[in-house]
Amino acid sequence: MRKLLIWLIAISLVFSVFVGFGSVSFAQKASVPGQYNSFAEYEKATGKKITKFSEAPMLADLVKAKKLPPVEERLPKNPVIIEPTEEIGKYGGTLRMIHMAPESFVSNYDWWVERALRISARDRRTIEPNVIESWKMSRDGTEFTLKIREGLKWSDGAPVTTEDVRFWYEDMLNNKDISPVFPRRPWSHGGKPVKCEIVDKYTFKFKFAKPFGTFPLWLSRIDVGNSIIVPSHALKKYHIKYAKKEDLERLMKEYKYEQWFQLFARFSNDAGPWDATKEVNWPTLQPWVVTSYPSPGTVVLERNPFYWKIDTAGNQLPYIDKIRVELANQVETVNMKIIAGELDWVGQHDVSIAYYPIYKKHEKDGNYRVLLWEGTMTDKYVLEINLTHADPVMRKIIQNPLFRRALSLAINREEINNVLYFGLAKPSAATVVPWSAYYEEKFAKAYAQYDPKEANKLLDAMGLSKRDKEGFRLRPDGKRVSIVITHAGTRVGAATAKFADMIVDYWKAVGIDARQNQVDEQLWWAKLQANELDCWIWHMDRTTDMLFPIDPIWFVPIQQWHGHAPLWERWYETQGAQGEKPPENILKLYEIYEKMQETLSEKDRIRLGKMLLDYNARDPQVIGVATDVPVPLVVSNRLRNVPEKGVIGWDTWGVSLYHPEHFFIKE
Repeated sequence: MRKLLIWLIAISLVFSVFVGFGSVSFAQKASVPGQYNSFAEYEKATGKKITKFSEAPMLADLVKAKKLPPVEERLPKNPVIIEPTEEIGKYGGTLRMIHMAPESFVSNYDWWVERALRISARDRRTIEPNVIESWKMSRDGTEFTLKIREGLKWSDGAPVTTEDVRFWYEDMLNNKDISPVFPRRPWSHGGKPVKCEIVDKYTFKFKFAKPFGTFPLWLSRIDVGNSIIVPSHALKKYHIKYAKKEDLERLMKEYKYEQWFQLFARFSNDAGPWDATKEVNWPTLQPWVVTSYPSPGTVVLERNPFYWKIDTAGNQLPYIDKIRVELANQVETVNMKIIAGELDWVGQHDVSIAYYPIYKKHEKDGNYRVLLWEGTMTDKYVLEINLTHADPVMRKIIQNPLFRRALSLAINREEINNVLYFGLAKPSAATVVPWSAYYEEKFAKAYAQYDPKEANKLLDAMGLSKRDKEGFRLRPDGKRVSIVITHAGTRVGAATAKFADMIVDYWKAVGIDARQNQVDEQLWWAKLQANELDCWIWHMDRTTDMLFPIDPIWFVPIQQWHGHAPLWERWYETQGAQGEKPPENILKLYEIYEKMQETLSEKDRIRLGKMLLDYNARDPQVIGVATDVPVPLVVSNRLRNVPEKGVIGWDTWGVSLYHPEHFFIKE
């Protein structure tokens, strides 16, 4: 009765939304920004030339006062050229944002992240230059020659050179205090640490022990500033190899650290996109720089005067002068600010399709629009059941494929789609998105139908037919078959608790003593690493061709952070030094994954990737519920150059795929 009531409420909401505001369709096409890597490339493609440059008035004033070099001297020899989504933008304005994690830009990082390479917004597949202007792979796929943009500068005006690469490689990656465990992915590809060779001021090489066909794709995932290319001129002040002993001791005392590498870690991530407590004016390659903290939790960023991208009219980007990000750690607070029209952009983690009717109802009053994009994260949930469970009896139960098939069949995905997604998503098992080259319909349909009768048969067949007086199934040792679904609430998605509540009901209906437990993200992470959890929820990203080929963590246990088998994943990541060696069937998955990384043939990589997905279809490693899950992005009507349609999530590095540096405020 309860589920019927929920369903009726959902249907009534859907009806009111679509009668009052019209229908939506993911099939609608929209313009997206284009990118050109050089003046020559732009001229060849368009027949036009860029002969002069312009800059923001706030920077022009500094040039007049001789506090800043002319714009021509601040740009690299070949700046990246962005073709706007709608129109050439206007300079100025302050963008209003919120963040919900005090120490990390969970929903904002995508506005200013810069990577070594990037994926094209046009086809969501082609790898494009970015900070790295060009790259070349050797015929055998073991050596990569990379070139930094000549004349590129950090936000403080210091030149970007291969000294910034050498410092990262020799003094960070290969320093035992800073990196006590050499990372396996991607820097130990082939079983041996990568070798780095500096060729000249702008050119360097990476050499691997085995062919590495996916390495350019890896480079599209690596955010520069805290990896590969770092502001060595600023970091040397905190490194024991370069700083004077007395200076280092003074700084350690000032910042209250006992070890020099703790002090170094305080600054080593500040040029990256994540830290919401970073040092002000720390040198970065991002379009905006943190300049102040006006009040607790509030962060102000201002334009980078040395930013290295321009539009097709020669205007130096970004268009927006400042970004103000205020702390709002409750969903209710965020929704109130949305309704009041106090935000210009609400990020992917801070919105939910669960609140779509609320967003739509107040669009006019709040002077914003709701854009329905396809999500690869947020409300797209995945259930991970611990394959290396600490309890040996429970581990044996969970590792039986019949158990996971039964749990999947017990879930009513159509009801979840109607209740949580207003019928806009597509019910599906855990697999890649339908537009992926790796997709097959049979992967999406595997054990995804709602069939509690068959689920009960499977559970009975594996020896769990005995029940207690309350109807819950009993383990061979007489205890209940219990599963606690642990999750970090809104950190995963705004509707996570609602989703967990529905899963609890479905599993109870087939005799599983299920319940949910919402905890702080740090506690969730600690318990996961300690192998203390039964089951957990995350958002199912890594399902597009942008990320699945290199990080298929739902289908191969290769990463402890989000994985479904902590002990196996630790064994893999530490190359056998810690954790527990997996059984042969999992070792076979590792072999397939490694071959995916090695092959230089896209055809072979797709074939291998489908082998992973086919295995998961037969023996579900994780349980998914839907694909094509919509994300209702809340965008102020004054914010322009934002595409009407798009894909957003971890796979796309959030909205960064669409060049937010060219978004502008139009009053």
